[in-house]
Amino acid sequence: EEYANYIAYSKDVQQEVKMYEQAPENGDLRYELSSTLNSLCYVKSGVRGIAVHSSSVPPVYSLIPPSEEEKELLSGEWYESVRERESGGGFSKGFYARRADGKMVKVLAYGKNFKNYELDFTVVIFLDYTELFGKIERFRSREFEKTYWMTPQKELLFGEDIQGEETQLQELVNTGREFIDTSE
Repeated sequence: EEYANYIAYSKDVQQEVKMYEQAPENGDLRYELSSTLNSLCYVKSGVRGIAVHSSSVPPVYSLIPPSEEEKELLSGEWYESVRERESGGGFSKGFYARRADGKMVKVLAYGKNFKNYELDFTVVIFLDYTELFGKIERFRSREFEKTYWMTPQKELLFGEDIQGEETQLQELVNTGREFIDTSE
């Protein structure tokens, strides 16, 4: 969330989104915004790409071309629910995307809406699951017999990564849901 805020409140991003909204047919403005997003990809490790989508114009992606799967995500149910939120963001379900070299990788996306007196846009950050969780997963498998990831979501990020018995997992999920329900 902090990284999405950093992107959205960047003076360059705000100015470039505003200019792009006023003249979406101008390829130079689109390229400037795309270039700025590209430079922001390298602020955090594990970022595959960034998309910014204003309410009135098509999305702009960082210079690294998005996969077809990443593009499809922005026309799906998860993205629609993110765009409808008044505040806060959320992670997509994990999905597989093809890298430029043809290799399939696990990807998560984080999306968040930003609204201020002049702008209304969504930032989507595409994260390489392997890069993001790989080091933790390698450590976890060496040090622990069973582990579970807890997220504020009610759905699992990657169902095939579940370890342990189904009943133990269900008890853990139910406990987490009770905690989430009482803390809201």
